[in-house]
Order: sequence, then C-alpha cells, then structure tokens
Amino acid sequence: MMHRISQRVRASVYILLSLVLIASGAGCSRLDASRKTVALDQIDISKVYAAAYLVPQRASATIPENTYMAFIYADGSYRLVKTKDMEYGKVSWTPKGLFFADKDNDYWLAEGQKPKVVPSPKVDTQDTLGVLQDNITHVGVYNGGFTEDGKGYNEDIVLFDGQKAEKHRFLTDHPVPSISVCGSSVYAYQLTDDGVNLSRELIRFSSLIVDNHYHPRTIRTRDNILSSDNGIVHNAPCSNDSIVFISGQGGNSSTIKQKHNDLDYDLRRFLTAEDTEGDNFSYATIEQWDAKTGNRRVLPLVDEEARPVHFQENQIGYSQYDSHSLHGDQFYWWYGDGGLLRTDVNSGKTVRLNRTHYQKDNWSRSCFWASFSDKTVDVWYHHINEPNRVTITRQDLDTGKTINTIEVKGLEKIIHGAGDSNTIDRSFAVNPRAEKLISGQKV
Repeated sequence: MMHRISQRVRASVYILLSLVLIASGAGCSRLDASRKTVALDQIDISKVYAAAYLVPQRASATIPENTYMAFIYADGSYRLVKTKDMEYGKVSWTPKGLFFADKDNDYWLAEGQKPKVVPSPKVDTQDTLGVLQDNITHVGVYNGGFTEDGKGYNEDIVLFDGQKAEKHRFLTDHPVPSISVCGSSVYAYQLTDDGVNLSRELIRFSSLIVDNHYHPRTIRTRDNILSSDNGIVHNAPCSNDSIVFISGQGGNSSTIKQKHNDLDYDLRRFLTAEDTEGDNFSYATIEQWDAKTGNRRVLPLVDEEARPVHFQENQIGYSQYDSHSLHGDQFYWWYGDGGLLRTDVNSGKTVRLNRTHYQKDNWSRSCFWASFSDKTVDVWYHHINEPNRVTITRQDLDTGKTINTIEVKGLEKIIHGAGDSNTIDRSFAVNPRAEKLISGQKV
C-alpha cells in the first residue's frame, strides 16, 4: 500500500508546480506578516488596487495560527487582515466583489457593503478556486488527504453563493489540483492510474458542479499522452465549452516509439538537442479540451515559421495564466523566465511580447503571480537578487508595453527580512476597476 501511495503523490507533484509555485527553496519568498494589521471592516475595497494571500509555510518548525490577506493600494501602501490558517489560500476578485476563505469561514467583500463573514468549516489546505458566470458564486476545492485506510482521497468542495456556504465531501482516489469553469459548471482534472499498472498514468476529466449544483461525474478517463510532465494552472479559461491551457510534455525514447502515433502531430519533428537530456525529452504545448465529451487536442508551440519554440521544462511549470487569459483564439500567458507571450490556439504559433522581468540566472528564486483582464495583465513580482523591491506591474496585452508600476512600500522588508519568518505569498488578484485607481479617477 505504501508503494501505491508514493506513486500517487509522485504523479501529482508536477501538476502542482503550476498551481502553487511551490516554495521549498525555489519559489516565492518568505514573509513575516506581523505588522499593519487591521480589522476586515476597516477595508474599503473600492480604494484597494490588489490583494495577496499570505500563508504559513508548512515546512516551518512552528505553524502560526493566523494567515493574512494583504490589501495593497495604488500608492504602494498596504494593510493586513488576519485570517484563520489556510495553506495555499486563494483569492478571487470579480466585478461583483472579492472572495477568499480560511478553515473556519468564507469571506465576501463588495463595494458599499459591510463584509460578509460566513461560517464555513473545512480542511485547512486549499487546492484551487473558481468563480461561476454570475461573478459571485465561488467554488473552492480543499485537500483533505488520503483516507485512513489509504485507499481513497478526501476533497472538500465548497459552493459559496454570496450568502451561504454549502460543503460536500468528495471521496476520490487522487487530489484535484486543477479546475476550469465553463459558465455555471466546474470541471476537474486528476492524474490517476488504472489500479493495476501503476506506471500507466491516466488523466481523469470530471464534472464537479453542473448548472450551479454539486454533481460529481467522470466524463472521460484517458491515457496521459506522454508522462506526468503535464502541468496546468488552477483555473484554465473556458469559452463555448472549450477549455484551453499551456502544458509541458515529456518522455523518453521508448515513448516516442510507442505513443507518437496517438498525437495530432509528428512528435519526432519537435525533438532536438535543446529538448533532450540523455534519454529524456520535454517540450511545450497548448491543449484544448471539450468540456462535454472530454475530447482533447494537443498542439506544440511553434514560431511564425512553424518551427518548434523551445522552453526550459521547469520554466513552463512556473508559467502563469488564469480564467481571463483566452481572448478569442489568442491565449495570453506569463512565462516562467519573466515575460509575456501570446499563443494562437488553432496553430500553436507563439509570439513573445516582452521580457520585462527576465532572469537569466536564479529565475527559480523569483515569485510571479499574473492576473489577466480584457486588455491588461498585472504581474506581482519579487526576486532574491532584488531584496529591496516588491512590485506590481501593469502591461498592455496588445503591445506588451508597461503601463504602470507600483512599488509596495515596506513589504520588501518583510519578504526579504532576516529571522525565522515562515509565511509566503500564495495567490494574488487585482481590482477589476484598478485602471481608474492608477489614473486618479474616482471609482
């Protein structure tokens, strides 16, 4: 049984890289959230530019009872609000309001209203978060770990509609690190196996929410095309029931012989010395999934001459995109080395728009969170080599040019401070009306 559990854990590690930018030495830096703390009702979100969830690092010898939500203003100042312990905590900001959760409550902040704190007990580790098309109803997925006998896996699925929280215990066999929202339905991805051959990795595609109601159902289970080196973010965009995301594929020489005929292209054409390391290889792809049938199309990323675009495998794992990344047939994403890209979903053609945060060395010591909108992307950034800076940079999606940069004043002293701090930044969201805040207009 221990062998089976270790196989399951290993199979989910890579997919979680994109999800949480794992901070075990490489990833987002530590924080000491001990100052500028206020009560939640003192926050007027109409004046707040962005929010970031600050969460204790589980590897720490001592785990603080409180986690924090940081509310950041356009002038670079910030305030902290205590929450109640939520590892990998997520935050979502829609035109209707801001949502986050901890192990005891769900929180909803809307402009001109008192904050709503709704009792919602749940396990204290969050996998992912999505919002339905009404821009109010949120679906949180929380990781309860293996069952006592080791044969199953527990996930809490919490549906919050702005007034109340409805929790369901989802008994499955593997974690649910990734979801996509299509209208009023939520779909989940899980790496799994067939229960017999543990080396045969499968992807289970399931519904969790259908038309606003909890309705778990497996839609399709299919062979993972190559290996577990397939990573997706926590909330890939969906349009007309078509889910789109960037992924990384990998394998070895035997994979090429056995599986390349199952792909929508000739795999061997895309493998060069830049992709291979000994007997192994990796390259980047864009995927489209049909939410109703589970049918899947995978295309490699290419340049304007249809030549393979080569990326470092680990940097694909650190890439960022969200539910607002898909604009028509163009997919916008933030690459792990510090730049903005655009990929055509029908051809895989990929164009680099900028490299404003490029890090040739020590890129894995960077922390990036990217929040996309219809016209812009906001990038939360800090790096071990720049200990005096924590920034939020707004960029134009059409041109890649920088519109505005906010330096978060004082936060760098907490992030890069000495001592036994053990809290890290786990997620980031931007006010949909942020443009008016930086232009000085009244919201």
